[in-house]
Amino acid sequence: MPQSPYKKTSLEQEMRWLKDPLKLADHIVSLLRQDEFQKALAIVQRASKDMECTVSWNHLVDYEMSKGHVTNAVKLYNDMKKRAQQPDAHTFTTLFRGFAWNPKSSLSLPKALSIYTSMNADNCLVKPSIIHTNAVLKVCAVSGDIDALLGVAAKLPPRGNGAPNNLTFTTILNAIRNQAWEDTKGEKVSASKNERHAQAVLQGRRLWEEIRDRWTKGDIFLDEELVCSMGRLLLLGNHEQDCDDIFSLLEQTIGLRRQIPRVGDPARKDALRSGASLDAAEQPILSDLDLQVLNTSEDEPTLDSDPFAPLPRTPSKQLSIAPGCNTLSLTLDACIRLSLVRAAQRYWGLLTSHSGSYNIVPDSENYHMYLRLLRVQRASKQTVELVDKMRRGILPSKVALQTKTFRIALSCCLRDKKNRSALHHAEKLVIMMTDSLEYPDAKALSMYLTLALSQQPRDWRVLMGVIRSTEPGARNLRSLLAWDPFDTTRGRWKQSEEDVVALVRTLIGAFDVVLDIGNEELRQEEKAKCREQRQAYAAWITKMHMRIRTKEMKKASGEDEAGEEQRALPAAVRGVGSGREVEEEEDMEEGNEDADEAGAAGEPSFRIQSLTSRSLDLHTGTDHSVWKQQIRQKKREKRREKEKVARGRRMSGEGEGE
Repeated sequence: MPQSPYKKTSLEQEMRWLKDPLKLADHIVSLLRQDEFQKALAIVQRASKDMECTVSWNHLVDYEMSKGHVTNAVKLYNDMKKRAQQPDAHTFTTLFRGFAWNPKSSLSLPKALSIYTSMNADNCLVKPSIIHTNAVLKVCAVSGDIDALLGVAAKLPPRGNGAPNNLTFTTILNAIRNQAWEDTKGEKVSASKNERHAQAVLQGRRLWEEIRDRWTKGDIFLDEELVCSMGRLLLLGNHEQDCDDIFSLLEQTIGLRRQIPRVGDPARKDALRSGASLDAAEQPILSDLDLQVLNTSEDEPTLDSDPFAPLPRTPSKQLSIAPGCNTLSLTLDACIRLSLVRAAQRYWGLLTSHSGSYNIVPDSENYHMYLRLLRVQRASKQTVELVDKMRRGILPSKVALQTKTFRIALSCCLRDKKNRSALHHAEKLVIMMTDSLEYPDAKALSMYLTLALSQQPRDWRVLMGVIRSTEPGARNLRSLLAWDPFDTTRGRWKQSEEDVVALVRTLIGAFDVVLDIGNEELRQEEKAKCREQRQAYAAWITKMHMRIRTKEMKKASGEDEAGEEQRALPAAVRGVGSGREVEEEEDMEEGNEDADEAGAAGEPSFRIQSLTSRSLDLHTGTDHSVWKQQIRQKKREKRREKEKVARGRRMSGEGEGE
């Protein structure tokens, strides 16, 4: 550890008033809040000679872990033991938690396993509890080492002190799901990807048999988090049976009766037929629809054949697990994947009904999941009504409108493109997006234009109205990229260049269609104005294309492009990072997924082929960096010639004066 810059006398004077370990710990916390770590360390080191100050050492270790200094935290732990300060149970918990905070450190996982193993030694006064075990399992999970995680879990006793609890199994199930997802992230649908997901689901099924046996014997208690962890692992499955078992899982644990017969039951076909015959326009929005419970088949599977078979009814067990928003989201997700619209309506009404026994108040994610359900139904009218309720705040819970809200809603209108009123509904959504969001979303506006271009038969007057509605948003987004592209509060780029370029290309395609269809009816001044605007957009596209190509070529040649990116950032955020980082946990990829889903079920995905695609490759065979350097060199030569001429004139003037 570095030497303290503070004088010995000043520290001794301050130590006169810190004789109590509690006051010392409070003083250390106040110093760490002011980022005076060196002073706090010096005080704790001097206090260790006269008193037991384990709590203060714990604060120092926690501070270093929160700053990402894993090596310094481990050094503090060793220094603490050298100064005869015995670590307590909270010390080990703080260490393991800090290792989980810093999974990218090469020291986190091996050091966590080493310390956990040393706790089982005979000379260690603190024996590992299930809290320490769960903390170590979390370190293994975030580090992506499933073998180490299962190795630690295999050594746990089946009963008694240190036996696994609900958090232990939740951590294991989440780790299996996350590892399977990370291993196949970015891969297209293939046999290897399906096999990896199937192996993860099989591991979860075997583990659930142990969880169910422990629960029936009273060794552990279940909570909603554990049940939903198992359910979301089943969502990775590639078969209909995997998603259908989620309903059986909820019936087994929470007591939520199935709203559709099981797979293989003859009554399932009749239920699917009746659900498909129900028109989307006839279904009420967010209502208590069909709260009656369906009668399940008499030949229910047994526990030996199905780990998710219903258990004998015991009210104490069923009432101990209260469903919440996580359960509602899981149920809707399973129904959407299986296209069970009628069953989803039943589950929504059963779980959110004020007169029911659950009375769940949906949160923002639940309403967005309900919007996805309406997208499956192609219910664009109901989608607009729900978004309007969210905007006016008349729902049971306050839901803030987000970018993904309008992406999902406009993708629903795009799926409902055969409905002549879908374009009118999309127009309402665009107006609400303009009034609600700080700046419009490029992907949402592209969906609006694509919907207008997919209408049959095409009407150039309608297209001109859509273009006029989209142009202000496109201009704002172009200005946003030029002057204020970075969001300092959220640490990400406000709009992607690729999305804005795609929007402008779609606008150019719309102008081409208007000039083609309305060539005979448009006046000459209107044609000239459309061509002028189209040319301006095409020039901007060419400029952006050359900018992107130059960046790619610099990156390929290994040149440093950080300077150019930093100059593009505002002065207040320089140094944050030059890469365009994409956010993960906020569904910013919703537009891509929605566009794919909009083209599903036999609907071809509409693509605009702009007539300016030829102009985008004007300099395809030229190195743009060399080309720009040549231009700069010519400008320098012209500047030197002008300076030479001016210098000669001055000298000639001086000679005449003499």
